[in-house]
Amino acid sequence: MRRTGAAEAQRGDVGAAEDALRALGPPPEPYAFPQPPGIDSHRAIELYSTYSQSGASSFPAWRAITERIDELNNRHSEGAAWLRLQFKAAPRVNAVDTPAGQVSPIQAYSEVQLTYNFDIGSDGFRRIQEQSVVFGIQGGVPNRTRQRYAVGGGVEHETDLSSGAEKVTLKLNAGVIGVEASDDGTMKVSRSLPSGQEVSVQSNLSTGYNSINVQLLDIPNWGSISVSLCWRTNSQETLERVLSNGPGFFETRSMQQLLLQTQWSDLNWDERQRLTVLGWDGATWDRRFYLRTTDADFPAACRKSLNELTWEERRAVNHLRIGYDNWPQVWRQVATGRALPSAGG
Repeated sequence: MRRTGAAEAQRGDVGAAEDALRALGPPPEPYAFPQPPGIDSHRAIELYSTYSQSGASSFPAWRAITERIDELNNRHSEGAAWLRLQFKAAPRVNAVDTPAGQVSPIQAYSEVQLTYNFDIGSDGFRRIQEQSVVFGIQGGVPNRTRQRYAVGGGVEHETDLSSGAEKVTLKLNAGVIGVEASDDGTMKVSRSLPSGQEVSVQSNLSTGYNSINVQLLDIPNWGSISVSLCWRTNSQETLERVLSNGPGFFETRSMQQLLLQTQWSDLNWDERQRLTVLGWDGATWDRRFYLRTTDADFPAACRKSLNELTWEERRAVNHLRIGYDNWPQVWRQVATGRALPSAGG
C-alpha cells in the first residue's frame, strides 16, 4: 500500500483538519465599490480595474484555502511545477518457508519497495514517501501489501490487498522503446540508454500529474536514483466538477464525516439526492453501520469501477466529493469501519 509522507501516516487527522477549515466558513466577499450613476462603459472599466488592483479581492483567500487543503494531504496543487529527486530501494527477497506448526511474523514476500521523493517547486517543498510489499504476507494476513502478477500478452494486474484497489497495465516493449498504459489513466513512454539507464515521459490525464524522468543510477535488484521535472494540470475530477456546476469545498462534508458519521436524517436534500442516484435510501444508509463486514450488502454502484458508472452516478460521486482516486475501494473501508483517506482533487 502506498503511503505519502507524514500527512498520509495521519490520515485520520486530515479529515478533522478539513472539517476545521469548513467550520471557519468561506472567505468574506470584499466590499462592493458603488458604481456612480450615469457612468459610461469606458469609465466603468477603468473604475473596476483600479478597484481590482487595490487588492480588494477574495481570490487570494480562496487560493490559500485550496493550497492548505493540498498541504494537509501532502500533494501538489493543480497548476504547480516542481523538480523531484527520487531514491528507490527495491531489494529482492526470496520466499521464506515456514516450518510446520510454526507461525512466522513474515511468512513470504518477493520484493520490498521503499521510495523517497524530495520535491521543490512553485508550491513549496514536499517529501513524499511510498512503500509497498510485492507478493507480501505479514503474519498470514494481508497488510500494507501489493500483489502484482503478469496476466500474459504484456498485461500486468496489480491489487492493493489493504484497500482493494486494482490496476491493470498493458506493457509493450520494442527493443529500446517501451510503452505502458494503465486503466487508471497513466501513460508512459520510456527509452533505454546504452549505459543501462532509462529516460521516460509519463502522464496521467485523470489526476493531471505529468513528468519527464531521467534515471541517474540503477542497481539491479537493489534500487535506483532518478531526477524528474514534474507538473500538474487540472484533474479530470476538477474539470467535471466545474462543467457540472458541482458544489464547492464549503458546501460539502469531509468524506470521513459523510460516510462514517452521518445518519440519513443528518443529510441535506442535495446529499440525499446524490446518494439515491448511487442506490442508497434511508434504511440502507442507516443500516450500513451494522453491516460492517463486506461491501456486498451495499448498492451495486458501490462495487463498480469509476469507468463502469453512468454519467449520473459519476456526477453524484463527484458532487459528494468522495474522490475519484478512492472509488470504489472506499466502500470496503466503510464496510469494515476503518478510517478513510481524504478526498482527492
